[in-house]
Amino acid sequence: MHPIQFDGAWKSALEEFFEPFMDLCFPSIGKTIDWAQPIEWLDTELQKITHNADQGLQHVDKLIKVAFKDQSQSRFLIHLEIQNQREVNFENRIYLYNYRIRVCYEENVFSLVVYGDTDPDWQPSKYKEVRRNKNKSTFEFATVKLSKLGRRLTVARNKGNPVAWVIDAHLAAQKTMNNLLERYQLKSEMIRDLFQRGIPVEKVSKILCLIDWLMTLPEDLTRRPNTELQAQQKTNTMIPISSFELAVLEQGIEQGFEKGNRKKAQEDVLDVLETRFGEVSDLVREQVQSLTDAIELKRLLRRTVLVSDLNSFSAESVVPVS
Repeated sequence: MHPIQFDGAWKSALEEFFEPFMDLCFPSIGKTIDWAQPIEWLDTELQKITHNADQGLQHVDKLIKVAFKDQSQSRFLIHLEIQNQREVNFENRIYLYNYRIRVCYEENVFSLVVYGDTDPDWQPSKYKEVRRNKNKSTFEFATVKLSKLGRRLTVARNKGNPVAWVIDAHLAAQKTMNNLLERYQLKSEMIRDLFQRGIPVEKVSKILCLIDWLMTLPEDLTRRPNTELQAQQKTNTMIPISSFELAVLEQGIEQGFEKGNRKKAQEDVLDVLETRFGEVSDLVREQVQSLTDAIELKRLLRRTVLVSDLNSFSAESVVPVS
C-alpha cells in the first residue's frame, strides 16, 4: 500500500475549505477576514521567497492574501504551514519566512502553524534571538496542535464544519498505521457519521474524497465501505460516490472486459445508480446494457457520479460526454 500523502490532502482541503479551516483552527483571526472579498493564493511567489529551502520536509506551505473587515485597513498576508514532522530549529525557519515575506510585500504578515505530527510535547510558538550586545528580540506565531483540539473538534463536527472530518481522518490515519482493519472500521464510522449530519451532498462528496486520500486502504478493504454508502439509501435521496470508490469501479469494468465478462461491467454501473438513487427503471437498465464498449461504460460510470437524479441520467441517455 502506498504511503499516506498528508501534504497533498491538506493542500486540497485548504483550497476547498479555507474559511471553515480558519473558523476551526484560528477563529480569532478568521473573524477579522472579510470573506466576501476574493482570496489570493500566492504559492508560486512563496516558493521564490523561500528559495525551496524546505524541500523534502513533510509540511504544507501556503501564502494567502485576504482582506480585513475593518475598512480602515486594506489587506494582509497569512503564511500558513501545516507541519507533519518534528523539525530542528523550526521556529527559526518560520521567523525567517515571515521576515522575507514582509520585506518582499511590505505588508502585515500573520504566521500560523498547524502541528499535525505525533509528538505530544512539541509545539513551539516563538523564536528568540539574543545578540552579542545583549539586545533581545522575540517573534511569536499562532499555533494549533491537531491531536489536542479535543472539544473544539467535537463542536466543529456538530456544526458541520467539513475540516473536522479532514482532521479526524488525519489523526485516524496516524493511529492506524499498523492496523488497517481498525482503519477500515474507523473510516466506516466516519462515513456513517458524515451522512447523518445533513450536510449538502456536494460538500459531502468533497469531504469523502479527502477522507479517501488520508485513510488509504488495500484493495480488499477498499471495496467494503460501499456497504456503508448502500446503507444510507433508506434515509438519503442521493448518495455521492467518493473518488477511491470510483477508481475501484473503473478498474472493475476494465477487468470485466479483459475476462470477457461484459455483463459484470454493466452491473457495476447499475449498482452505482442503485446505491445513489434507489431502484432503477427498466429503461435505464436497458440503456446501460446496450453498451458493449469498455471506454463508453467508464464514461457512463462517471456520469452516474455527476448527475443529480435518475431523470437527468435517463434524459442524457448513454451518449458519452468528452
